Amino acid sequence: MAASLLAASAAWAVEQVNLRITAADGTTSNKQVKLENVGENITRLTIKKDDLQGLDHLDVIAPCAVQKAGAKGFWMCNRGFLGDFSAKKSGLWTRGRS
Repeated sequence: MAASLLAASAAWAVEQVNLRITAADGTTSNKQVKLENVGENITRLTIKKDDLQGLDHLDVIAPCAVQKAGAKGFWMCNRGFLGDFSAKKSGLWTRGRS
């Protein structure tokens, strides 16, 4: 079994993402991963279940989705989340519906 993330856009698809990996013991590492092209403007990140063992969490960061706190503008995603860049911390954690 594998976990997959599909990234799609009307104009372009993400070609690679950065993984920020936090192990259960608190250590962190970063890995840049090229995505698999599965259709026009659609890419997929596949992670094997065994590769997730021993992780506390995994952040998937698309280079086009990075902005400094306090910048003008807003963000939104396909699950209906919407916000601005006023957050003081460098991340957003939500629990959306599957």
